[in-house]
Amino acid sequence: MLHMIKSRVVALGGALTFVIGYAIVNQVVILHSFTADNAVGLSSITSAISSSSAEESSKYYSWIGNHWIPPIGVSTYTPSDFLTYFRSRNTLFVGDSTNRRFYNTIFALMNATDFANIQLESLDHWTINDRGKWHHPLEGNCSLPDRYDPIKIPIPSLCRDVPIEISENITITPQESSSLVVDHRTKKGRIDYLHLDCLRDIRELLLPEHVGNLSKYDLIVIGAGIHEVVRPGDCAPMHSKKENITQTEALLQTLKNSTSSKLQVVYRTTGFKADGIDVSDWLWRTNQEARDFFRELNEKSESESKHKISSTSDDKHDDGDISESNSNITLVDWAAVIDKRSFGKDRINGDSKVHYGLEARLLYGQQLLHQLLLARDKGLNRDMV
Repeated sequence: MLHMIKSRVVALGGALTFVIGYAIVNQVVILHSFTADNAVGLSSITSAISSSSAEESSKYYSWIGNHWIPPIGVSTYTPSDFLTYFRSRNTLFVGDSTNRRFYNTIFALMNATDFANIQLESLDHWTINDRGKWHHPLEGNCSLPDRYDPIKIPIPSLCRDVPIEISENITITPQESSSLVVDHRTKKGRIDYLHLDCLRDIRELLLPEHVGNLSKYDLIVIGAGIHEVVRPGDCAPMHSKKENITQTEALLQTLKNSTSSKLQVVYRTTGFKADGIDVSDWLWRTNQEARDFFRELNEKSESESKHKISSTSDDKHDDGDISESNSNITLVDWAAVIDKRSFGKDRINGDSKVHYGLEARLLYGQQLLHQLLLARDKGLNRDMV
């Protein structure tokens, strides 16, 4: 069936792009586009996000070469949007080198001096991507006592503050600004990275009895899983005989029990090894486990919400309790989209068989911010993809 799309507005590279085209089975065929000078603010962008676009953001992105196209109704976010959002959060990225490379990309994006002309090298040079590797020295802020408790949690590899935008095209990092600004940034705007490759170690960090040690953060973004199959000797077996569940299921159950109104956790599905068909079956299965987990969680939440509304109507009373299923946990199904650019000549290659190039990392950022904004707009920061 052919549907006419009158127009849509996307923020791209600091300008507005008006796209006129047709949607054929959720694929966009671009017929013509033109740009305007003024960029859309974050508030006006987020107002267009509807609950129906959450599912589309993971399942219905299309590709033109290595350029991803959001589905109709989903905005493309600008560096200013990332800057505005993460300045209001204290964020910890936890996971493997793929998560580290994304963390470095997103920080470099926000730290650019000219949002209208961000050079490729400033986002994809090895000196950017490799920051936070084991053999690199810790960056200064990681040694500060307000950043971590060395007795209770591992030392983060990278500890930064979200840049402060002072004009349209210039940003200043806290290290370059006055002490007054630095003090202000200690309240909100932390953006740190902690290297943990194995799901069992991430689960240990976030167990309910340990998660209080991370109280300086209100957002934790988890991305790992490939080491479970590419380097199984480094991690516990994928299947725990004692618990009769996989490491993925065990981690997700822990996340559900550890989140609160003050702590949102994002789980990212796992990408693939280049030409690694032998291990990809495991990854497809574990990614599907995550999707099923969130689907069931969403169904429970909807059922309990209906029951609560009915009970409140009958009793004229609402005790305000938050149900177990209504957890502050968010899924970013990156694997569902990057799967099409993961194998053979179609892969967006990085510097190793398990890493991806810049376009794939920018896709991850796009999906992440969309899901975070959608969760925020729903009130309690829990949603499904």
